[in-house]
Amino acid sequence: RERYLALLANELGENADEQRTRTMLRRFATRERARVALREVLPRGAGGADVDETSRELAMLADATLEAALAEAVRWAEHRFGRAVTTAGNPAGFVILGMGKLGGEELNAGSDVDLIYFYDSDAGEVIDPEGDASGMTLNEYWQRVARRLTATIEDSTEDGPVWRVDLRLRPEGGAGPLVNSLAAAERYYESFGRLWERAAMLRARPVAGDLALGKLLLESLASFVW
Repeated sequence: RERYLALLANELGENADEQRTRTMLRRFATRERARVALREVLPRGAGGADVDETSRELAMLADATLEAALAEAVRWAEHRFGRAVTTAGNPAGFVILGMGKLGGEELNAGSDVDLIYFYDSDAGEVIDPEGDASGMTLNEYWQRVARRLTATIEDSTEDGPVWRVDLRLRPEGGAGPLVNSLAAAERYYESFGRLWERAAMLRARPVAGDLALGKLLLESLASFVW
């Protein structure tokens, strides 16, 4: 994962705009998937890798591309709307949970990526670029970030998508909100979560964004899962 992040940072440079991010992520992911696939057909003695190593590496590739897409979306949101901060004035947190094959580090080249988006709290505000309260809620802010990063990853361009994205594992499924706060997630899973959602959480893994926030979320949901 760290190696992929370093390679992407080198190729994207600092403050890459939307078009450069979209183009470079697609070409980077295509190249790396080809490398991983070619290596898998080699014998072990010639540097080949088994399917377990291949699937883990593809999952790490997805992690890194999601991290880059999120970083661009946050830069865009900060430039357009301002900074999302907590009531204490600290940067608000946002995390992407990987589910299914991505969460279990069992991705294959034809897989889509199952994602759920969470942010830390509704207690805070968005400070506009002039330093004033913008009036935008944190939920509205993170919805815009989530929509942009999703489009960056899944929109089909002349280079294809980076990955196909499936967001239907989120609370309330396709009819539910695109992003949820930790408190909203806890209420949902405690009151409405179904058996299959407990099972799905077994393979949940923070893959991009505030990974510590993702760990806190999974710890808070442990009693629901078990």
